[in-house]
Amino acid sequence: MKSSEFRRNAADPMHFFGQVNVATPDGPVQFSAVMQPFQRERYTALAPSLQAVAAGKRPPVGRY
Repeated sequence: MKSSEFRRNAADPMHFFGQVNVATPDGPVQFSAVMQPFQRERYTALAPSLQAVAAGKRPPVGRY
């Protein structure tokens, strides 16, 4: 992984989640292509807490 890609993933967890390959009956695809609305909602809610922890701050939501 290039350092610029690493920095983007660290700054934007939703980008990282979308790039993860997941197994499907048709072979591996990026999660962003098959992510369901409820999954997008939950990961979007989780992202600010991950960013806070990465910055050494208290997350807005303490438990998931």
